[in-house]
Amino acid sequence: MHLGSRKRYLEKRVRGYRTVECVIKTLKAEHKQQTHVLALMINLQFYFRKNANIISVGDYFVPARYGDLYNEVMKGEGCPSYLTRLNISAVITQSLHRNRSLWWPRYYSKLRARLRECGYIEYSCGEKSVALFLKSDIKPHVSLQPVL
Repeated sequence: MHLGSRKRYLEKRVRGYRTVECVIKTLKAEHKQQTHVLALMINLQFYFRKNANIISVGDYFVPARYGDLYNEVMKGEGCPSYLTRLNISAVITQSLHRNRSLWWPRYYSKLRARLRECGYIEYSCGEKSVALFLKSDIKPHVSLQPVL
């Protein structure tokens, strides 16, 4: 398969692919590859390590437990301890849950507000239903547009 056609295939078929590519370009340009990306509800965690040696976190059982994040977002004073403890520079998540679960819209709304309170800025690279938040000290790649 030709590299160009592989990239087009991934852009059309894999949710979050374009956003992940933009995050990689951003973090490389900013020399922030030693920080972490929280990939929440996006199945491209391996892609960061393979293509840019960036560590993606987010899991159910080890240090970046989703349950800890959920509790901080829903019951705590935000999520700064989770983000600081794991050195998170970027958060990629679905803005709409594909299973249309009842809990996701409420959770996503609070997560979005908490990330903004913690100094993260929301960006888009044109992918519907994929949200990206970068720490405010990171200059975004030119392909990213701020979400107001």
